[in-house]
Amino acid sequence: MSLRPSEQLDGYQQDTGSKEFCLNDMRPKAEARGLSELVGLIDAAQADLDEVGSIEFDWGQSKTSGPASRKEAVQVDVKLDRSLGQAHTIIDAYAKGESDSPQREAARRIKTKVLPRGVFPITSLKYEQQHAAIKEFHGRMTTTFSADVDTLGLTGLIDGVGRLNADFGSHLTVDANQVTFDQVLDARRKSDDSFALVIMATHVFTAHDPEATADLLAAYHDQQERIAQYQKRRGVTPVVDPGTGEIVDDEGGNAPVAPTPDEDTDPSAPSADDTDSPAEDDVVEPQPVLEE
Repeated sequence: MSLRPSEQLDGYQQDTGSKEFCLNDMRPKAEARGLSELVGLIDAAQADLDEVGSIEFDWGQSKTSGPASRKEAVQVDVKLDRSLGQAHTIIDAYAKGESDSPQREAARRIKTKVLPRGVFPITSLKYEQQHAAIKEFHGRMTTTFSADVDTLGLTGLIDGVGRLNADFGSHLTVDANQVTFDQVLDARRKSDDSFALVIMATHVFTAHDPEATADLLAAYHDQQERIAQYQKRRGVTPVVDPGTGEIVDDEGGNAPVAPTPDEDTDPSAPSADDTDSPAEDDVVEPQPVLEE
């Protein structure tokens, strides 16, 4: 399985503002150096960033999980939690095996790369985020780790998780004309990939000129360093002002949080300050079936 460009780029996840700051810094430099192909990639990446902003705005203005569909979503969620718990129990049991075997090696690979903290980080998410996380989990289990899944005899169970999650997602959209969270995720991933292509292409187009490479990627490396330091302190990816490249943070240290590589967050989810005032159409969601 070939990796997406953003998966090949070895760096910290950047939010929309951070990527915009880098691209705005790079474009005139690339144009001045006559790197027309790179300019084209930068323009495409900027267009994808604009699309992310547009679709996130539309998502924020819509309600994609109203009370009419939540009742059915609760029922499917219980089945999903149970299926994920069953899969993890089997994987964990094989991973803890006393003797070497293909099953133990397969289980340990999945535990290390896919479920290092079990399924609780998935089952404890809000519905839209959980749906997205399970979609990602299912995608990895049926591609990169499909041979390991087959070795453990989990193919049928994982296929069932995929079908349940598709059903789950259908109950999270009341109006087919509204933006769905999957669309938000797709836009974000497309933007991540086009940005990664710009960074990788810069290395290719300036391979003969290290000074040009350093100049073009100065803002990118600056952002990577800022994000690295912020994540060491806070454990999350910061929100960045696209005009200055500065991390948006108040004096009390309550910075808005951007999604990390392992956490695609619902852009309309309430902030920590809002959690004491649930929306009127919220349904009390059952506790996850399994906690690690």
